[in-house]
Amino acid sequence: MAAQMSRPVCLFVFAGPRAGVTISIRTNEVRLAHRFYDSPGFLEVSDKSARHPEWSVPERAFAVTGRVQTVTLRLDGRLQLVLCVNGREVHRQEWMHDLSRHQLCLDGSEARLTGRWLRPAPVEVAVRVNPQERHQRMLGFGGITTATAYAMLSQEGKRRWWEWLAQYNLLIQRDRRRSPLPLARWSHSPT
Repeated sequence: MAAQMSRPVCLFVFAGPRAGVTISIRTNEVRLAHRFYDSPGFLEVSDKSARHPEWSVPERAFAVTGRVQTVTLRLDGRLQLVLCVNGREVHRQEWMHDLSRHQLCLDGSEARLTGRWLRPAPVEVAVRVNPQERHQRMLGFGGITTATAYAMLSQEGKRRWWEWLAQYNLLIQRDRRRSPLPLARWSHSPT
């Protein structure tokens, strides 16, 4: 005899520009599903044709002993999505997408919900540097050099610049398909 799955009491849907998360809360179970959108590449993995391609990761279920009292979804600065149920972490995964909107759906007349959307306040941080202690070698600051800045480099600087692009696998100027300028504008570019 197959057990019949109860309908969710509460659905919490979080959405962002490129991905979303849905938490389905039942009496003694929490399910987590996430979906990705905004990429035609998802047509290849979703087995369906759509005007707005989307791919959903198979839902994960987390059984709870007793009743579900609290559910916390946390995104942190370490690019982690963490799901906690009743104060205990049940799932952790890498997550690199912003979630900026949310919706709540309650099902049934007996569903009760209280909650809050936490926005941590910024904290003041003090950084102390001991100039006598060396932890790493700084190669420089900033992003990728523009064509005009590149032109101002010495010959040795230009050679080292291409060396670093290759060493650190920086594809912006090396990738001929993505370069905003023809590579001929970059003198000494490797062929």
